Amino acid sequence: QESFIVKESYHQKAFEYYQKALKIYQKYNNLPGQALAFRRIGNEYLELQKYKEGIENYQQSLKIEQTLKNEENIANVENNLGVAY
Repeated sequence: QESFIVKESYHQKAFEYYQKALKIYQKYNNLPGQALAFRRIGNEYLELQKYKEGIENYQQSLKIEQTLKNEENIANVENNLGVAY
């Protein structure tokens, strides 16, 4: 029980930083940064076994990567989606 609480608090801190980063990337229309932030938020959700939320963030990342035509990152996001499903 205690270790879960500690783990969750680390993930909560990570969420806070990723959300701050995402807002800055959005403010400056930095699409690669936005895609990365969505992917990392998705990773955190997966760690907490919140698969639906993880998938939603991966899908946001994937849309951006497809717009950017970044095949390597598209593959990375699709790999993450495979793990989530």
